[in-house]
Amino acid sequence: MPKFYLLCSLIISLGFWSGVSHAKAENCTECHEELENPIKHGPASDGCTFCHNPDHSVNTGHPLRLLEEPNKLCLMCHDGFATQGHPVEGHPLSGPKDPVYPKRKFSCVSCHSPHSTKSPKLLRYDFSMRTPYQGSICTICHWSKFYNTPKPPAPPWSNYQK
Repeated sequence: MPKFYLLCSLIISLGFWSGVSHAKAENCTECHEELENPIKHGPASDGCTFCHNPDHSVNTGHPLRLLEEPNKLCLMCHDGFATQGHPVEGHPLSGPKDPVYPKRKFSCVSCHSPHSTKSPKLLRYDFSMRTPYQGSICTICHWSKFYNTPKPPAPPWSNYQK
């Protein structure tokens, strides 16, 4: 009989602590401004814990306490890209380094914001005609294929998120 009570108290305790973690996740936007923009990514709007561990004491082995590598998280919902490829035919989904920011691996979040943006398709950068990138998303990485002029400076990585 004591094992039964021990098991019950363990289950109740786990329920309590999981509720605490969930409550922390729901308060993320009090400090983090990731969802300020008009175009929001559905899973980010639904809560942070789909992709992040809210417990600051837990090391997930991934940056920003992500539960998995960014592309693995993206492909959990956007699984068609894994089998059919990116909508821009032949464009890779990953790589050893981001052409714009070589200290980062190239992934879905190199071009797309996982939270919110002002741009359609959750594009991370502003590619309007008023920017040095001449209205083309491709020119961020492939400037020399389009122009014989020096490449403009890269925009800040999160430039168009806010």
